[in-house]
Amino acid sequence: LLRRSPNPDENQSNVLFSVEQIGLPGISEVGRVSMASPGIEVIVGVCGDMASPGGLSVTGSRHLLIETLSDQATSGFLRGRGVDAALMDGPDGQPMVVGREGQRAIADQLRPASIVHLPLPVEFPNPPTDCGVSAPGNSLWCLFGTDGFAKRDIDGQWHTTAAADLGLLDGAELRKIQVLGESLWWMATDRGLFRFQGGGLIDFNVARTGAGLPSDDVRTLLVHENKVYAGTSNGIGVLDTVENSWSQIGEDHVRNLSIRSLAMGPGNTLWIGTDLGLYKHPLAEGDAQFFGLANGLIAPRIQDVELDITDAQELRAVYIATEGGIGRSDGIGDFESIGFAQGLPGRAAKQIRLAPTGHVWVLSDHGIGRLNIQ
Repeated sequence: LLRRSPNPDENQSNVLFSVEQIGLPGISEVGRVSMASPGIEVIVGVCGDMASPGGLSVTGSRHLLIETLSDQATSGFLRGRGVDAALMDGPDGQPMVVGREGQRAIADQLRPASIVHLPLPVEFPNPPTDCGVSAPGNSLWCLFGTDGFAKRDIDGQWHTTAAADLGLLDGAELRKIQVLGESLWWMATDRGLFRFQGGGLIDFNVARTGAGLPSDDVRTLLVHENKVYAGTSNGIGVLDTVENSWSQIGEDHVRNLSIRSLAMGPGNTLWIGTDLGLYKHPLAEGDAQFFGLANGLIAPRIQDVELDITDAQELRAVYIATEGGIGRSDGIGDFESIGFAQGLPGRAAKQIRLAPTGHVWVLSDHGIGRLNIQ
């Protein structure tokens, strides 16, 4: 696809987009490509069948372009759509999408040039809810909802621990994990916060912390510089692991206490996603900033936050997942929307992962999209 200026003297303004950049799955063997331009949008369609899928791309003249892998053939086929689908870190820190095929839990690791099917432990019937690894080459730890948790060695062997065998976790919903070492990680659950260290679990709930943890309904967590931030349905509890003391980030800093996501930016700036917008909260000095519908958010609930940070520890971009798609900002100005019209395979964005390759992977309500940053 060639974009050029209507002025024949402006040849330097011509831009050529490849099929991959447009977001189509390649030219189908079935043939026939159609293109229309009703206004500022360009609509490109490729006919196809089950053996050689086609596709549809809707691109604006100044929008980012999306490459979707949700409906491609075997070489790019992602399995496991549905309510159990989730996007998380896989082995070596590469993004991994999990879900279900019939009654079987499945996982696909998204490598730069391929998709690798990853066997899951047969002891657990459900796919993971979250996974993490402390560093490339280390073991992968995964949570499996109410089933338990498991460790995958670098040789691919799984070692499982059933929640029913642990009184603290029997019946608990295991939600989010952050892995710090081979035998050290933190976990968010509907029964509070847990630390796993050297084979043992320690629980932190409202009762044990003297209400330092504002709620046992812990939805997300973040560990940074000897502090653990627990995002709950009633604000953020902050545990200082050196002083063994608790503090809170509550209504005096965040007007909406229903926390959904957390991310740490340069200069110890905490990004807080809530049911009613996004907060930029400096932990040291500086003014807090709120982003809502008036700042370009297409939907108020921030389901996930991902920060693109340079090697020089400068913030390049903030990406958020909402029920209306993806939002992107430089962290200072308003957000621009990236949704179905720009190629997102679905309307809602649920989770975001920034891969080591620089690509932004997005789980939507209808598959996985890869945002090519330009």
